[in-house]
Amino acid sequence: IVWGRDAETLFYVTQDAAQRSHKVWSHLLGAPQSDDTSLFTEDDEIFYADVFKTSSGRFLGVKYTVEHWQNELLISTNRDGDVNFKLMSLPLHIVLDKQKAAHNSQWTSVFAYDPTVKVASVICFESFFVLNGRQDGLTQSWICGST
Repeated sequence: IVWGRDAETLFYVTQDAAQRSHKVWSHLLGAPQSDDTSLFTEDDEIFYADVFKTSSGRFLGVKYTVEHWQNELLISTNRDGDVNFKLMSLPLHIVLDKQKAAHNSQWTSVFAYDPTVKVASVICFESFFVLNGRQDGLTQSWICGST
């Protein structure tokens, strides 16, 4: 459960018959639950849906994943209309500088967009990270950034 900025709206997930979180909803306090709005549904049973609030509290996330790795943020994004997502990086020093962070010209491609690949998650380790997703419908993992 995540509170909205207005302190009257909350966002939550519901589970399917297999106890998998698969649907994100918004609820207005005082309104009947039957009035709740479905915001996102993950239909693939291998994956789940979740809702989170950024640490600033200003934004909610459903589809996007941001991970801190070494001196950068790894961002799973559908920017530029890439519906199956790609992985981009943004140097941490840029993120921490409000003037520079307002412009996204510092973003670099880490895992280029491929329409046959659906990016799902990133798991970071000290010297590498693992990108999980699907390629041509099959679950895959890619080891990236190894030094």
